[in-house]
Amino acid sequence: MPDSAEGKPPAMRLVPKDKGDLEACDNLQMASDAELTPYLTELLECLQDINWPIAFPVSVRLSTMGVELVKPTLDILNSDDEVWKYWIVSHFLHQVRPAVLAPLRFKLNAMKSKPTRPEIEEEVFDAVCELLAERPDRRGS
Repeated sequence: MPDSAEGKPPAMRLVPKDKGDLEACDNLQMASDAELTPYLTELLECLQDINWPIAFPVSVRLSTMGVELVKPTLDILNSDDEVWKYWIVSHFLHQVRPAVLAPLRFKLNAMKSKPTRPEIEEEVFDAVCELLAERPDRRGS
């Protein structure tokens, strides 16, 4: 049954409702970047554990997006959720476009030069060092 009097179909669910919601992940593939942008924070929450079934498809889809990822990703890097930071740095940021990674380099370099004790204990520091080594800043070359 249509969602409204105009006969529009119900809106696609873009944010997974749980860690096994692969239907929403399929919907992500059909959605435009503009449709996804209002949900970036919620979608990045799907990457709090890369072992969840939804993590890989959400990560792949989000990695195709541009600079709209910078602020919500920086919010994660500035948080005290070390496990989430670890998954973002060790997996997601290896996939994103250079235009997304470039504005995050200042924070990543700060995390490398002055890691917190929890960042060291949860291996975020190691993941940051690996990311920066594997994806060097090529603006000067």
